[in-house]
This record gives sequence, C-alpha cells and structure tokens, in this order.
Amino acid sequence: MNCTSGLTNMADALSAVRTAMFIPENGDRPDANNIAILITDGYSNIKDRRTIPEADLTRKDNIEVYTIGIDIQDLRELRGIASKPSWRYSYDVSSVEELIQLGPNIYETICKR
Repeated sequence: MNCTSGLTNMADALSAVRTAMFIPENGDRPDANNIAILITDGYSNIKDRRTIPEADLTRKDNIEVYTIGIDIQDLRELRGIASKPSWRYSYDVSSVEELIQLGPNIYETICKR
C-alpha cells in the first residue's frame, strides 16, 4: 500500500484531542482513562514549533498519548509527543502492512494496565 505525501499538523491534532475530543460535552467520562493514539508517516511541517508544547498540555490533562511512526527515520519528535517513558508509548513500523501486526501488541499494552 502506498501513502501519498502531504502536510502534517500534529499540533492541531493534539489540540483537538485535548479541547474537543476528551471533553464531557463529547462523551468524556471521569471514570474512564483518556488514551490517544497518534499515527503518522511524517514529521510536523505545519505549526511544528507548537507540536511538543501541545503534547505537553495534552499529557498534563491526563491524556495518555501513544505514537506510531510509519517508515520514519528520526523518531525524536514522536518520542517527544508520547507519554513517558517514551519506550513504552512510542512505536515504529516500516510499512502500513506492519501496522496491522502491531495492533495486538498495542491492545495488550493498553488493556493490561
């Protein structure tokens, strides 16, 4: 499967997670864990200076952030976005096909807490 290249705005994605998705008006429950999984095949190239600050705000709002990079050579940005310790919350795969195989591992990690 081939992916087309384009623009990547992780800062706004993280902001939307925090301000629009995990809010009571959209079904957020205080007794449920808030978990976001960010999957990307690129680096931030829109509002890139806001990406890590938005990730910090997201994690401060008690939202666990998992990151998955598809065929990304430099994982520093994704590890900076992920919850800590990043080795537990950040994954990388070399292809979309490999992403399918990762699914059970992520499910097990999230649900066995």
